[in-house]
Amino acid sequence: MKKILHTLICIMSINMANAQWTTANLSVARYSLSATAVGTKVFFAGGFHNNVTPSSVVNIYDNSTSLWTIANLSVARGYLSAATVGSKVFCRRG
Repeated sequence: MKKILHTLICIMSINMANAQWTTANLSVARYSLSATAVGTKVFFAGGFHNNVTPSSVVNIYDNSTSLWTIANLSVARGYLSAATVGSKVFCRRG
């Protein structure tokens, strides 16, 4: 079965006076990625691209600046689980 790869992320502004959706594209289309947040940053890590190849890409969105940065996992991983403890992000392959 062919997987559908996604690059689109929807972001909602939680200001109730002006709640609105905005969209952004991840740097690499992938599926089965994981997401978690620390402070003002949301991390979108790993997953698969090309329907079979694990990804090491981590897209990081900073809600306070509305800017994206890119990092890499030490090892490409799909079917990730991500968790936040204090100010640290932990990723584990599922």
